[in-house]
Amino acid sequence: MFVWVVRGNRVIRLVFPPDNMGEDIEITDMTDSSGTNITEMIMKIANSRKGEGWSEPYQWKKPRENIDSRKISFVKSVINKGRMYVVGAGYYLT
Repeated sequence: MFVWVVRGNRVIRLVFPPDNMGEDIEITDMTDSSGTNITEMIMKIANSRKGEGWSEPYQWKKPRENIDSRKISFVKSVINKGRMYVVGAGYYLT
């Protein structure tokens, strides 16, 4: 599970279990090992008419492993007090 907040044209990761060292950092240009801009892909879904949907597969390290695996996530945008949040959860395909 992850939670992002949009602050102007910056995207900040608020919640990132199990590694809280990855929390409260800017991820506006976050890419995977193959060069896919994950933030751009997720924000395109969040900003769509539906405001939710499945991502394309991307590369992500499994918790406690140091190798990339294919992952897919479902994301949903939420507006709270005029601020946009993106909530998502995913699973590994490999």
